[in-house]
Amino acid sequence: MANKKAVPKPKKDTLIEAKPSGPFHFKGSNFHVLFIGVVVVLCFALYGNSIPNGYSLDDEFVLHGDTTVQKGIAGIPKLFGMRYAWDQKGAYGYRPVVKASFALEDQFFGVSPHPGHIINIIIYALLIVFLFYFLRKILFDKVSDYFLFFVVAIFLSHPLHTEVVDSLKNRDAMLAFIFGLFCTYAFVKAFENSGMTKRIVWIVIGCASFDLGCLSKFDTRLFLGITPLVLYFFSDKKVRNSLLSILFIIIGFFVSLIVKRHILPKTEYHRTFVFYENPLLNSHWYQRFQLGFASLWFYIHKLILPKDLISYYGYDEFHPFPKWSDGNVLAGIVIAGFIVWAGYKLIMLFKEEKSGMDVWLFAFLLFMGTLIVYINVVKVGPGIVAERMMFIPSVGFALLASLLLFKAFKASLTASIHWSKYSSMYLVSLVLIVLFSGRTIARNPNWMSHLSIYEHDAKVA
Repeated sequence: MANKKAVPKPKKDTLIEAKPSGPFHFKGSNFHVLFIGVVVVLCFALYGNSIPNGYSLDDEFVLHGDTTVQKGIAGIPKLFGMRYAWDQKGAYGYRPVVKASFALEDQFFGVSPHPGHIINIIIYALLIVFLFYFLRKILFDKVSDYFLFFVVAIFLSHPLHTEVVDSLKNRDAMLAFIFGLFCTYAFVKAFENSGMTKRIVWIVIGCASFDLGCLSKFDTRLFLGITPLVLYFFSDKKVRNSLLSILFIIIGFFVSLIVKRHILPKTEYHRTFVFYENPLLNSHWYQRFQLGFASLWFYIHKLILPKDLISYYGYDEFHPFPKWSDGNVLAGIVIAGFIVWAGYKLIMLFKEEKSGMDVWLFAFLLFMGTLIVYINVVKVGPGIVAERMMFIPSVGFALLASLLLFKAFKASLTASIHWSKYSSMYLVSLVLIVLFSGRTIARNPNWMSHLSIYEHDAKVA
């Protein structure tokens, strides 16, 4: 009787996914440690020169000018019972989570901006890592880790993120993003579990995470749309799960509003804007269509070509009431037309169940759905437009940019991408990442102080 040949078992700690079919994925603790380490190193390489920066634009309203924050841990309970910021007329807003982070910072490191800049870089690195693993989870059967590396590299290096990372005050945007992303992750976990107890636990965690995000910054409201979008594309009972997620998040949000009303002192005051901050506040939505097209063009071209960056795009820098013949408006109309055409084509291909079209359509809807909130038609805010507003939409942008790159070089979304075969794609990507990274590093020192950001941006504006 012939001896059977022993089949060698794969090593547990190999870097390569042993799965015989499906997208290529790395495997093992070595990969995870290496990946996290590389992300942290890259974040400090790009933003390390921001550590010597001091306090800058608007930090005085929420950080070093707040005596309650300076009390450290002892001041945290009071922070949850007071407003976020104040002006000459009164206090407004409610973002106790981010202010609590500053209180913890002051407790352990004293009143100094430099530890804050280090913490901002660490938070950014954590966000990048979480984003990778979140996308890896929902797209595990759709794309390879190589594709996700391209997505993460574009997002990590994008110069529009400098306003969020370099400005201590804008830490709220990163915390809102992290909590919102974890909300979506929790609902994905809830609806993949068949056990009722685990499902309820994950739903409660998701609602709590959404509320914590809103207590950091109200940008988390975007995940009221992102969560059902993810569940529709990447869960079994698409429509039911999407609708239930919206319902549970809204219920949890209203519960938090009731609690907030009992905690905060009653006031009828809301933040007021002067004319130069945003002259559109008393206008009606139907008067802002031209501005909507101009804003759309502004964001698209800044994402593609982030050259001249400034911290404030208020009156006289960005025309609030452009004419239909304005070049920015016309460019926005062309972009809008292309978006409508592209959306229609993607929906038709998705209905035909073309391979990979679910990823394309998801990326498209994620990008456009989060971007359109900020084009000033439905709602306006301070500064008319702002680079920080593209922080969450840039995830969709990075996904679409990577999809277009893979399409242009005919690379598989699921296979391992070797240098020998796709050297041209790697070189093009490397040039893009180097240009983005160089612009990011050059922008960081502009946020050194109030004076430095004013001086630089006044020359560019």
